[in-house]
Amino acid sequence: MMKRILLLLMTAATMFCSCSKQSSKKLNGEYHYRIGGAVTTQTTDGKNTEYEILIEYQFGTMKIITTDSRNRILYVSMSSAMKGTFSNFTATERDGIITFKDAEIQVSTRLPGETSSGTMSKNTTKICVDGVGKRYGDELLFDLTAKGTVTTTLTDAASGTSVKTDLKVIGSSIKCEASKND
Repeated sequence: MMKRILLLLMTAATMFCSCSKQSSKKLNGEYHYRIGGAVTTQTTDGKNTEYEILIEYQFGTMKIITTDSRNRILYVSMSSAMKGTFSNFTATERDGIITFKDAEIQVSTRLPGETSSGTMSKNTTKICVDGVGKRYGDELLFDLTAKGTVTTTLTDAASGTSVKTDLKVIGSSIKCEASKND
């Protein structure tokens, strides 16, 4: 009787461990994603002028590969052919929650405010983000938090002059949604 109970407990433990290791493998695959939002910044020149950098909605392909199933480490690659952006980073998965820190993502941005020609200043900008995501069936939903300094180039379309500007991140609201491809 004791051997049966012990065998039953060992079987249950094995099933539990194998199920928890499989969750990161279920994330493997190709997804299409949409990302957008805003980052609130402040100049670092002592004037502390605030700018809200808009992250234009961009669509692309996200690939997730489990590189270490024991430690649930994921390799994530995001690319948008239309915007010409490409980003790679690693993440971890625990109990269905995907977490990453210090990921540098490349996004298309637009600075509100007019140049002398009356057009918006658009750029491709690298932003350092931390993220937390959760899987809902074949959908992944991420909340991203920007941090650090954003270096962007402000271009006046009328004169053609460009000025590189460092902006300190003071807040953000960035969302990323991904759906698994069939």
